[in-house]
Amino acid sequence: MARRNHETKKEWLAREVARAVSAGKAWDCETVDFADPGRPPTCLEVDFPILPINQIAAIEGNAGKPIYQMSKWWARRRSSVFRAMLIAGATKAPEDPSEAAKLVWDAYYGNHQKKGAFKHLKVADIFMGGGTTVKVVFELFQDLDRFSLDDYKPFSDIEESKNRLSNFLKVALEQQGGGIRPLEGGRFSIVTGNGIPERVGTMDRELARADDTVDLIGIDYPLVSDLLNRWSTLSPESIGTAVSDGREKPCSLSIWLVREHVRESEQRTHLVPLAVDSTGQRVPLIEKRHTALFHRPPASSVLSMEERRHLLKSVIEPMLQRELQHRGIASETGRYSVELVGWVEVS
Repeated sequence: MARRNHETKKEWLAREVARAVSAGKAWDCETVDFADPGRPPTCLEVDFPILPINQIAAIEGNAGKPIYQMSKWWARRRSSVFRAMLIAGATKAPEDPSEAAKLVWDAYYGNHQKKGAFKHLKVADIFMGGGTTVKVVFELFQDLDRFSLDDYKPFSDIEESKNRLSNFLKVALEQQGGGIRPLEGGRFSIVTGNGIPERVGTMDRELARADDTVDLIGIDYPLVSDLLNRWSTLSPESIGTAVSDGREKPCSLSIWLVREHVRESEQRTHLVPLAVDSTGQRVPLIEKRHTALFHRPPASSVLSMEERRHLLKSVIEPMLQRELQHRGIASETGRYSVELVGWVEVS
């Protein structure tokens, strides 16, 4: 096709490539009912255009920019591969199995937002890393339903989660005269300090399965559950602390537990840290480091009780309301509850 007036060679080439692969064409792919055990197969279950997808994935992996096209070390999957897999996994396979791979490839560069064929689907990617899933789902669905990668950070590092649970168990037991003592082979003894016989625990699932005398310790373990309930029900007056962090301008960090009631039987929980300095300005750096602050050296309180009440009522509570509105939680039809679960004065 001839070049248009005032069209550069680069623009003409991009237009011709787009026309050749039907880029931007509105697609209305037929999906299946995944709740039906007798549903027909999807394209992914029949065939997949692996050769052309591999070719564009290799190009994407070597791309220098934009940044979301780079093959990051913590998310090695290429967005091109995941896009193709998502289209193939959501699209009903044609009657002729030999046409399944072609259907996926033909639809690859299409516009799947315009007709919204995939909009009703939900994607669960429990091994997410660098945000590839979010990017591709947004391109195809254009509806992330207030998804936030920050909500899933506690699940992204299993070892870190185990360490946090172990530290909590150690400190909580020491408060009641007990503690934990390391043993060999990933085991540790548990002394409650309240007369209950000593137990041996581990956070290694395979080890616990192989030895009936060793308890698997997790957040649903009865002792851990009881301790979590005990410390999570403390009154607001009992949860405050002050730490030293080498700041020239002191600030206050409040931590809020937000329960969002989405549907009749669904509830979402968010932990929202808010940090402000003495002038009422927000301090994002402190919010990002809120867990680390609990390991800082203790310090003297920098605020009086009256100053805390004023800061909460005049600055922090309105700020929390704006934050929840920004996240889509505090809406006209939404129901939610908030609870102050932490207060740290940082100097």
